[in-house]
Amino acid sequence: MDVFMLIVSVGLAAHVVVTVRSIQRVRVQEAAAFHAGELGHYALAYLAGGADHVAATAITLLTHTGDLRVSRGARLHRVQAPVSRDAIERAALAAVPRSGISAAALRRETGESPAMDGLRRDLAEQGLVLRGDRLERLRQLVNGLRAVSVLAFVGVAATLLALFAEGARWQLLLWLLLLLSTAVSATVVCEDLRRSRRGELTGDGMERLALAMRTHPQGWGDVPMNVALYGPGASPDAHLREGLGGSRTPRWSRGRASYG
Repeated sequence: MDVFMLIVSVGLAAHVVVTVRSIQRVRVQEAAAFHAGELGHYALAYLAGGADHVAATAITLLTHTGDLRVSRGARLHRVQAPVSRDAIERAALAAVPRSGISAAALRRETGESPAMDGLRRDLAEQGLVLRGDRLERLRQLVNGLRAVSVLAFVGVAATLLALFAEGARWQLLLWLLLLLSTAVSATVVCEDLRRSRRGELTGDGMERLALAMRTHPQGWGDVPMNVALYGPGASPDAHLREGLGGSRTPRWSRGRASYG
């Protein structure tokens, strides 16, 4: 039994190490089809917070330019017909019916638009976000890591019960150390990928985002870049900020702007 538990403990720990290395390999993007030049604010918004954040950025900026009007309850109305401009903005304006639309609904419609798919595709071609196949592989690896974490925590609980029943044998303490370190390590990796943009951005993407945040500190510079990088809180309209969740900053933007 002692040998079996030792094998299980070491096996789970080794699986975590192998999976983490596989995650690192998946995130090493192949050479980009072309090198990205200066990134626009919608591209940076995607790096900072994904499609949902890009949509919120577009809505906020369209209210700044007067193309969208905000009424009570964060309901949005189009002031003029869509004109030739950025594809994301055209998609947002085209989704607004005559009767108006809530900010949350427009955010969802814009985030699911073909224009958003095109933006993500462009960023993938530039090597800044993971391609679809790599992203799917990453999700599979993370799901496997979560399963290992659960098994390790179950092992920790079982070992603690054995310690209470049998006393502090060195074998039990060794299993406890191995299982606890395995469970914590796997959980930390999964949570880091979930809470930050590390799960979708490549190393180059993280570096470009960090550079943009250093170049455009929060509260300084032009409004489009501030909204793109730090959220729609720059809007002076309280109804719109509430409708878009404007008090929230993109998860990665809350943290330290570096990649490691």
